[in-house]
Amino acid sequence: MIYGDMDRAWAAWLAGLYQAFRGYGLGLSLDEFGPRCSSLFSRPVPDSDDSGLTIYERRLSDLGAEVGLDLKQTQLSDAAARSIAGWHEYVTLDPAVPTLLERFGARVPLALISNFDHPPHIHRMLDALDITRRFANITVSADVGIAKPDPRIFEGALAATGLDPSRVAYVGDTDDDIRAAAAAGMMPVLIRRDGGETDSVERDDRSDQSEVAPAMTISELRELEKILAPYD
Repeated sequence: MIYGDMDRAWAAWLAGLYQAFRGYGLGLSLDEFGPRCSSLFSRPVPDSDDSGLTIYERRLSDLGAEVGLDLKQTQLSDAAARSIAGWHEYVTLDPAVPTLLERFGARVPLALISNFDHPPHIHRMLDALDITRRFANITVSADVGIAKPDPRIFEGALAATGLDPSRVAYVGDTDDDIRAAAAAGMMPVLIRRDGGETDSVERDDRSDQSEVAPAMTISELRELEKILAPYD
């Protein structure tokens, strides 16, 4: 995915959540409510229970309780959908993705592994983009209770694809992506769309992968064909 103006994305997320909570009886102004949300995602993950709520919905439930709201499951689901929809307006699919999925998918099974607290959004988004069918496995951290950089998050995908980690490349755009892929024995590929320190494909042959040391760095997804051609 390509991230746009994340300041506006945050503002849209906050506006969507505020409007939802206002509809459920919130008496605070937006200026009063905003600061209460600033640490929402840096807090510890709420304890799991048998409510059927996603991690994100449990976060919203705790936030609601802090501002005097006792939110029902349907309200939490609605608030989650409305707030994420605002944020998602500033996130778009890389235009290279459909072609690359078709080309690579014709040669090897593909998997998608994502850290995300609200799996329904990921599944709806992939369905709307008509790319769910391209993956042999889709793993969302909140579905399995494991998140990158823990390499165990890849176990289900590796089992579903039947691939040996040493023959797998994992593309990510965060340090956690790179740490997890390296720890799982895969070839990490870091995408830096802003160019970072380089605008071209680089190889890092350092054997010590304990630090963030991507084996490959690319500036756009189309470079994957160049990288992976020798591994066919």
